[in-house]
Amino acid sequence: MKKETQPILYTYDSGIPGPTVVISAGVHGDEIGGVMALEYAQENFTIKKGVVHYLVANPPAIEEGSRLINANINRICARDISGETYEYRNAAIIMDLLDTADMLLDLHAFSDPLGDAFVITVTRDVGKVHMLPYNRIVSGLHNHARGSLDAYMHDQGKVGITVELGCLAEYEVCKEKGIESIRSFLQHHGMMVGESNNYDQMHYFAYDIHIKKDASFAFEGTYKNFDEIKKDALIAMDGSSEVRADRDMAIIFPFVDTPIGSEAFFYTEKRALG
Repeated sequence: MKKETQPILYTYDSGIPGPTVVISAGVHGDEIGGVMALEYAQENFTIKKGVVHYLVANPPAIEEGSRLINANINRICARDISGETYEYRNAAIIMDLLDTADMLLDLHAFSDPLGDAFVITVTRDVGKVHMLPYNRIVSGLHNHARGSLDAYMHDQGKVGITVELGCLAEYEVCKEKGIESIRSFLQHHGMMVGESNNYDQMHYFAYDIHIKKDASFAFEGTYKNFDEIKKDALIAMDGSSEVRADRDMAIIFPFVDTPIGSEAFFYTEKRALG
């Protein structure tokens, strides 16, 4: 992939009226499996109606193999957030593109080597992701961490879906999950030949977040996505402060090396679908 600063965009216009969809990957440069899936889809999938924009969001970080360089694009996609580095310019380009779209499918991965893949959306849309091949759906994250691409869509009343494909180090696995996700999403909306499946899913609501306060932050144990934790159990030490579960819960995004002032993990609880 050639060196670029701005997002790379491939557009497939079928010439037949239908939805306009943005499929994005590479918001974080070390999540290469989603980029590979997007490139495969762009080269191999035939769109029978509507328009698909395939977006590679952060080429400099991809080239360096780093999550980010100066700023996290997935925390600055809001019109009232500004800055001077290229990430802010890319975020503005991405938002302009999302303004033209009806739906977003954003491909990501996580550092946890053992956790399960899952889907992120808002609570009102948990019934709209049943075509995606994942057993777990998480909503509520946008109440605690604004500026993501999908949150930008949600704020406009549009559908924004993020798929966490799996462990970023398992990029071939993430690629295959990403290809399957794109195919299922486009088939469900009648944009590709074939029919999508329906999957049994569980809904987890992210009701709180823990922000890292001290450089000595350490988890009490080794956690992976959706590990269940009992009420009052010690989750971590943040400096001299104990971090405990306020109810029976499940943890997601347990970040070990996150900077001070960033999210260390999210608290979730199971809720009914719909």
